[in-house]
Amino acid sequence: MQHLPNDTIDILLDQFGQIETVIGDPNFPTTTDAWGGNDTVTATITQPEAEVTIFGDDNTTLHGQSHGGNDSSRSTSTTAGTPPSWSAMPRR
Repeated sequence: MQHLPNDTIDILLDQFGQIETVIGDPNFPTTTDAWGGNDTVTATITQPEAEVTIFGDDNTTLHGQSHGGNDSSRSTSTTAGTPPSWSAMPRR
């Protein structure tokens, strides 16, 4: 079984209206048995109307014995207004 590396990704959203998508394990191999890395993603938002979407593993369908990693994500905002919100999808 292939094991993907543990990644640490820090992203700064410092432009008004900036939109970013961050993927912890991009190009996750979907046709073989693989285990995603234990990725850590931190997003810091310093401007209003900025938006970030975080995927721990590439947003694909996992096949065979593939599993996503034990990922963690954190978002901080230094702007006034609505605080960051989260939604999570269960791992397979």
